[in-house]
Amino acid sequence: LKQTVSTFRTADFAMNTNGLVKRITLRDAANTIFVIGNTDVERQVVQGNFPSTGRWLDFFTGDAFTVSDPLAPVTLAPGEFHIYSTQPLPRPEAGLVPFGANIAPVLSVEDEAATGLTVSPNPTADEAVLEL
Repeated sequence: LKQTVSTFRTADFAMNTNGLVKRITLRDAANTIFVIGNTDVERQVVQGNFPSTGRWLDFFTGDAFTVSDPLAPVTLAPGEFHIYSTQPLPRPEAGLVPFGANIAPVLSVEDEAATGLTVSPNPTADEAVLEL
């Protein structure tokens, strides 16, 4: 995309990469692109913080939707990310990301044993202790 879409080469951008949900906004005269992604291992429900109201397109699905409240909540699965744009982008290959894929339902859940593996401290910067 960087080679074929001028917006990806813009000097007009904003990044919010603090926290578990990251956001990048790219702007040029023709288009606005908004990237949002969950870097956590758990589902996150956050304010969307879209750059503007109006019609947006999902890069991976091609689906169009209207943002009437830029702060409306967005739910992101662990590792889920989206690239949204105000103008159409070249379509990616099918199945590039699993978002929206039909996933087999969980039929049963086994309780974990009361004892097990303990990892501490969590999170850790460079060293962890494993206890059985």
